[in-house]
This record gives sequence, C-alpha cells and structure tokens, in this order.
Amino acid sequence: MYKTYVRPVMEYASVTWCPYLHKDIDLLERVQRRATKMVKTLRNLPYSQRLKELSLCSLSERRSKNDLVWTIKILNGYLSADLTTMFNIDHHEHLRGHRLKLTMKCINRGLESF
Repeated sequence: MYKTYVRPVMEYASVTWCPYLHKDIDLLERVQRRATKMVKTLRNLPYSQRLKELSLCSLSERRSKNDLVWTIKILNGYLSADLTTMFNIDHHEHLRGHRLKLTMKCINRGLESF
C-alpha cells in the first residue's frame, strides 16, 4: 500500500521542488522509515537493512534518479524544456568525455518574501 498510495504523493513533481535542507529531507525520509517499521518481522532491523529486505531505495536516492532521468529526457528531446534555465552548458572541446558538459545553476530560493 505504501508504494501505491504514499510514495507517489511524496514524489509528485520532485524534480521541480526537490528539498535541499537536511531537515526537509529527513522529514520526508521519516515517513518511509515509519512505513518500513510497520512490517513486524523487520521492525527491529536498521533502516538500511529494512530497505534492502523490502527492495526499496531511500527517497533521496529516488529523487536523484528521477532528476537524472528528466535531464536525459530533456537532452534527447523527449521533453521540451529550456536547458539554459537549469544548467550552464560548456561546449569546450578540451574537456574529457563528451562535448556537452552540464553544471547546475545556483537557484535563488527567495521564497521567504511571499
């Protein structure tokens, strides 16, 4: 039930609102910790072991994977979004690897004024 009803709500639009404060990340993760403790046979195991037994990833790990999937979809043209609003794009030939290097832009989270 957790994977069907709770986790999708917690991950909804996580690519756009991804928490960055440790207290917010811990608050979200606490929900999954509690849900995994509801399995009586796993209740006394550490959180990481419960995740392993239930074949789950931590929510922060899932958010990272979702971010990567969205970035790849945008790069390959499956989603229409302006990369320049999210990333600094380097087209230097002298860098190792492929020609397209992305670095995250610093986002001004000045939401306190609202």
